[in-house]
Parts: sequence; C-alpha cells; structure tokens
Amino acid sequence: MYLRTSHKTLAALLFALMASPVGAESRADPAFFNLQANQIVGTWEASTRTGPCGGPFGMPFLAFTVFHAGGTLTETNMAPLAGVPTPFGQAIRGPAFGTWSYDRRNRTRTAQMRFNWFVNGLYHGYQQIQFDRIELDPDSSSLSGTFSATRNFIDGRPAIPNCGDVVMSRTP
Repeated sequence: MYLRTSHKTLAALLFALMASPVGAESRADPAFFNLQANQIVGTWEASTRTGPCGGPFGMPFLAFTVFHAGGTLTETNMAPLAGVPTPFGQAIRGPAFGTWSYDRRNRTRTAQMRFNWFVNGLYHGYQQIQFDRIELDPDSSSLSGTFSATRNFIDGRPAIPNCGDVVMSRTP
C-alpha cells in the first residue's frame, strides 16, 4: 500500500510539473514595484569611494548590491580574490549582508550592512556600514548616497572610521 501511494504521489507531482509552461518566468505583480518603498528592490551595480572622514576618498571600486523585497540586502564587491596589501597583511573582505528601510513620512531610505575581514587567511574583524540617506532618481534607474563605516578588530577595538559615497545603476 505504501509503495502504491508513493507512486501515485510521485505521478501527481510529475504531472503538475509537466502542466506548467516550460520556461515560464516567475515575477512579482508590477503593482508591487509601484509602491514607493519597493522601487529600490532589485540588483544594482555600485561605484563606491571611501576614505578618511573629512579627507580625500580613494579610487572607486565596483560592487553589486541586491535590495530584496521585505528590507534585506546582500552585497559583493569586485576586489581582487588575492586581497589587497595592508599594514596588517593581505586583506580580503567577505560579502555583506544587511537591511534597508523606507520612511513614508519623509520619503527617505536608509541601509546598513556588515561584512567580515580576513588578513592572511585568518578572521581579522568586521566592518559595519551605515547609509545615512539613499536618493533614488525619478525614473528609478540610479541611486546615490553617503555612508559612514566602522571597522572593528577581532578583539572589538574600533579602527579609524571611514566615510564614503556611492552611485548605483540598476542592472537589467
């Protein structure tokens, strides 16, 4: 009896899969993106500059940021896989995870994210980034913002804070 029921269940599942259109896209209702808060949802290519607060920013580096519906985000950058030389050794940062929010009262967006640092292959601490304000252009194809960043060493001591700016373009 159990074997026969399993075959029936499997056959029903296969039939349901075959009945769905091959290659059909799964997209959110377009009305979802018309909500002011959700216009940021999607994948963005970012050009980011960072440096000492009040001081000159360095050369821009590229990253991809995904703002997910519901207020979470993920980010990865295009830093060299071998890392970059620092006074501590060869530093590599991991991907970032965070949250974003929209305030309907003043129509502003903010975000924060965190990622880990590794030096010479060993965990070396983490960095938190706070976007004070994210501005979305009227046609929702680009956004810009400024941020402050605090890196903490493995023992919790803060390093010198950084600041920066970012310009993002929506990717297709």
